[in-house]
Amino acid sequence: MRKPKNYSIKEVYDSTVLEFIFEFYCSKEPSFMVEDLQKILKKKVFLTSEETKYPTYSSSILLKEYDGVRPRYQFKTGPQKYSEVPSFLSTILFWINENASLDNKTMLKVSLDYDFKDLNTINSISNMDVGKLILRLDENFISKRFPEYKNNPRSLSIKTLMPYNMSVNASNVVNIKNEFIFPVASYYAVDLTEQTRGKLTYNYIGGDNYSEKINEVNEVLNYYIITTYQVLNSTDFLPSDVAELNRLTEEYRRFRKCYYDPEIFFKVYENFRIFIDLHENKDIIKSQWFQIRDSISKLILESKVTNCKFNWDTELGIHQINKAKIEGTSVNGFQIINSEINGIIENCYLWNSKVNNSHTINTIMVNENTINNSYLINTRVDEFNEIKESFISNNGEILNCRIFDSVIKNAGLGNRAKLDEHSIIVNPKETLHTPSQTGINVEEKRDYKWVKTLRREDYKDTGFANKYEHKWG
Repeated sequence: MRKPKNYSIKEVYDSTVLEFIFEFYCSKEPSFMVEDLQKILKKKVFLTSEETKYPTYSSSILLKEYDGVRPRYQFKTGPQKYSEVPSFLSTILFWINENASLDNKTMLKVSLDYDFKDLNTINSISNMDVGKLILRLDENFISKRFPEYKNNPRSLSIKTLMPYNMSVNASNVVNIKNEFIFPVASYYAVDLTEQTRGKLTYNYIGGDNYSEKINEVNEVLNYYIITTYQVLNSTDFLPSDVAELNRLTEEYRRFRKCYYDPEIFFKVYENFRIFIDLHENKDIIKSQWFQIRDSISKLILESKVTNCKFNWDTELGIHQINKAKIEGTSVNGFQIINSEINGIIENCYLWNSKVNNSHTINTIMVNENTINNSYLINTRVDEFNEIKESFISNNGEILNCRIFDSVIKNAGLGNRAKLDEHSIIVNPKETLHTPSQTGINVEEKRDYKWVKTLRREDYKDTGFANKYEHKWG
């Protein structure tokens, strides 16, 4: 194994390449905003409403997400050397503080890479040991500086390890990447969706006052750089890595004893009540344990739910949870009733639940749910539900409920949908299709006899090769 080469802190910083996305609301005239930001960056800034536009080394993007009294913007800078960042970072934060407003839906995204020509680390971002990053990253260091963004649905903790199967030896640190499923989604505090392409994005900085915390932003930025470098340029696991792995897998080791024996489960998880077809019969549960234990393991290990009522509907093949509290985690593929949720809900059905500061994806709100201060992506919301202060991007999915003070983007509004005057509807831009054009009419005659001059002298014209002639012709 190759030995790591040691670098000074200055050498690490000089090789660091950063990209930023600043999110904020601003009612200022966009052309004035562009002018201000160009003066700060001393680079060209392009105003657009197309999310597919990306910045470059020489230009930045000011993305206007929608119109309204207080439009929302994303200011995207292209890759910058770390040495260039101090010249504009504090000034942009000061400009946001003076000209814009923030809330718990705004954040500062930081994408990180290195110039590996100068920094010859053992690994690059694209082939880094992600498990080692999860173990070494101290989220408490960051949350002390930005406590209001802890457990935000766009910044969930990456301190989650799901085993591929229950035979995993949690104490085997060396093989962690082969034995555990890492959290890969854009809504985690470390966005690993483009890690294999060499891009690592941190989503820890945010909240309604992040632009005021210039010192804290710089401290967290430096922490990103040094911690990532240490992960890339180390071969061994530290004792602290082993201790962190043991802490993260404590619940797994506890549940592993129950996975093969429901009797142990009944004793260990007394507040996790199990029903089959709404009957709490332990003999039936034991006989069907192998059918439900994987879904139960997802709830306990991934969603951190240890206090609820769990039912398996054998006729429909559906798993249901009742009276659960989901906070700062994700839940996928359940019917949820009478619960409180502050996290990620994906591919679920909900009844009579309170959803606050959450992110719903491909989900159906069936009846008597209240959704507040959340993101709804491709989520159908039926009649007797209520949405407040949320952002909805639905790709045509139907909303048929009461909606207050929300932004509604590309959604189908049903006959019973009721919107208040503070809600904003953003329709997709129509693509104009030009009618098909006829051929160009040329009045003069055209002579194509010259084509025959290209043939060989012995050429004989036999007419159409596919001409049909019967034998009596």
